[in-house]
Amino acid sequence: FPGKLLITGKTSGAPYQDQMRILCDQAIAECGLREQVVFTGFVSDEELDHLLGMAEFLVYPSLYEGFGIPILEAFNVGTPVVTSNVTAMKEVAEGAAVLIDPTSVEDMAAGMRKLHENQQLCAELGAKGKEKAKKYTWDRLGQQYLDLYLELGQLSSQGE
Repeated sequence: FPGKLLITGKTSGAPYQDQMRILCDQAIAECGLREQVVFTGFVSDEELDHLLGMAEFLVYPSLYEGFGIPILEAFNVGTPVVTSNVTAMKEVAEGAAVLIDPTSVEDMAAGMRKLHENQQLCAELGAKGKEKAKKYTWDRLGQQYLDLYLELGQLSSQGE
């Protein structure tokens, strides 16, 4: 696979992070990929936007999330996404990403291959992702909360 795999974020500290890092390092060494995999550690929001903008695609095979913020960050800069077909990731990304079984290495590899080999699909998903990201702005979220509070206030005053 040409290019590099960047793994961003904290990868040590908590016991599960330390164990995952050890397993990752072992797998990388066994596959002879030391030169292709880079652990960046923490990156700032600006660095992340830059990295996502340069990326061929984002792979986010999370098993559980309350909400898929990294997916939206990629969508926002037009980067295609491979992500889980479960929980919030499916809801956030459906129709604008390649959805995969996050427990299947084969499925994950197939999703990555699909994007790597199909630049037209990458362009289509990048455009769909940018459109989808517009649904999730801070202004829109604030307006939704305000509407909810006003509705709750009306219901409360009707019950008095």
